Amino acid sequence: MSLRADAVVSPDGQRIAFSLSTAGSLDANEIWTVNLDGSDSRRLTRMKWLQHDPEWSPDGQWIYFANGSQGDSIWRIRADFSDVAEPIGDGAVHGWPYDVSPDGNTLLVGMDGDNNDIATVDLGSGEVEVVAGREIDEVQLRLHRIQGNREHRIVHLR
Repeated sequence: MSLRADAVVSPDGQRIAFSLSTAGSLDANEIWTVNLDGSDSRRLTRMKWLQHDPEWSPDGQWIYFANGSQGDSIWRIRADFSDVAEPIGDGAVHGWPYDVSPDGNTLLVGMDGDNNDIATVDLGSGEVEVVAGREIDEVQLRLHRIQGNREHRIVHLR
């Protein structure tokens, strides 16, 4: 088994989402959840390639994750196992790192590509809007979380 260091606690503090490979390869990681006490482990995804860096929606209903099959496209799956995983923006959102806004309506992502733009994605419509370009070695996307609560510091440019 191969476990990445990407475990995140749900907003209600009851479950943990993480990526794990039971095939012994980091390229075969899937997204799993487990109760905080270690009981009731469940595999959420069954997809090709690497699934990694899960992130809970603020209401705990969705788990977002990066799918390594197409340059880290961003996907989501219902945390209650009621549906299959779906790509964000019809699979057109590729990038990392990413974060979900505190209201759960917007995704902030460092987009892959020639410009490495910073973009927001409306999670209702899938519409992508570039909010900042970044020059290589001059501007970096930093996503900050305050330890112990769900308050987000969305972007720090330097």
